[in-house]
This record gives sequence, C-alpha cells and structure tokens, in this order.
Amino acid sequence: MTDPEDKKPEAPNMQDFIDGLLSHYAPPRAPMMVSSNVVWRPATDVYETGEELIVRMDVSGMRRESFEILIDGDDLVIRGQRRDPTPQGPKHFHKMEINVGPFERRIRIPVLCDARAVSAAYENGFLEIKMKKARKPPPQRIRIDID
Repeated sequence: MTDPEDKKPEAPNMQDFIDGLLSHYAPPRAPMMVSSNVVWRPATDVYETGEELIVRMDVSGMRRESFEILIDGDDLVIRGQRRDPTPQGPKHFHKMEINVGPFERRIRIPVLCDARAVSAAYENGFLEIKMKKARKPPPQRIRIDID
C-alpha cells in the first residue's frame, strides 16, 4: 500500500519540453495553430499562488498599446507586435538575437479562474497578467422526488 503523501510529480507537458529543447538549437517558429504571420514567441512563465494564476511574459521594447489580451474559452491569448527599432536602409548584422514582428501566445488556463477578475500590467519590459482563482462551488446534494 502506498502512502498518499508519496505522490509522483506530474509529467512535464511534452510541447513545452520540445519547445524548450528546440529553442536552444533552432530559431523560434510559430506554432501551427496560430496565423502564419506570427514570427516569434516571447519567453513566458505561468505560475500560481494561493489566490492567483500569474502569467509573466518577457516583451521588452514594446508599448502598452501593442498588446491584445483576451480569454478564449479555457485559453488566455496574448498577441502583439514588436517594431524593429533599427534604422531603415541597408545594414549588416554581426549578431541578431532580438526578435521583432508579430507574436501570439495561447496559454491553457490550468486552474479554475474568474474571467471577470483579471488584471494586466506592463513594467520594466515584462507583461504580467493576474487572474483570481475561482472557488469551486461546493458539491450540492439535491433530493429528487419520484412523482
């Protein structure tokens, strides 16, 4: 008999594992489920506290007006576009690692959250979205009489 305290950790999400592995060896590519004009995927952390689910995204060099944030069913969708700050005209890059252009991240909301209690802030290059966790309704016992 196993002790309930000896829980095995959850298996990692395979897509996140592959994305992390490929990000070290290949340039970022847009996932197949987003439009073809998406050219990069900002680094994103998703974690929860006792009261909130927090999504933190590294998107330096952008303006607040550049983001579109929405809840689509069980997904949080964040879209935006980082403009190329380099001067127009011919140039020769010796190193190019800063992604520019449109992006979209579709993040499955892993816990029950109140879609009406969401806030977003952009500071020091990080977009942070906080979603209040919803309380699960208590199970109800309803007696049904037979006619």
